[in-house]
Amino acid sequence: MYVVAGLGIYLVVTDALARRRAGVGFWPTDAAFRQGPVTFVLFVPIAVVVYLASWIGWLATDGGWDRHSAELAPATGVWSWVPSAFHSLWLYHRAIYDFHVGLSSAHAYASRRGSGPFCCAPRRCTQRRRPTVRPAVFPRTGASRTSTACRTR
Repeated sequence: MYVVAGLGIYLVVTDALARRRAGVGFWPTDAAFRQGPVTFVLFVPIAVVVYLASWIGWLATDGGWDRHSAELAPATGVWSWVPSAFHSLWLYHRAIYDFHVGLSSAHAYASRRGSGPFCCAPRRCTQRRRPTVRPAVFPRTGASRTSTACRTR
């Protein structure tokens, strides 16, 4: 959502600067009040459609996490026309937001604010194990010897 807002502001500011270069009088208000709503109408619905398309796997199947939460607490009043899949998606997003707002305990893999996009968080991606010892049986003689298995990551 912040990316969409930032890009929308960028588009309006770019238009304002283009109007200034073109010599338009009152270019800041002209860009804000004339081009701003047009940019919003052209930009935001496409962003909403793309965002919902990214959730199509969750919306179209029954196996998604908390997929049927709207059936337990159906919408009433003005929002009763919203399909239960989209209401469940809203409840899912609200649960994610409530969890992260209430998260206050420290943990070993915490990252500093703003370091997420740069992958600076401490991560433990692999775990090295010691090789295991398995007896190898030779088919013709029936004799066995001890061998070490390959090291796994």
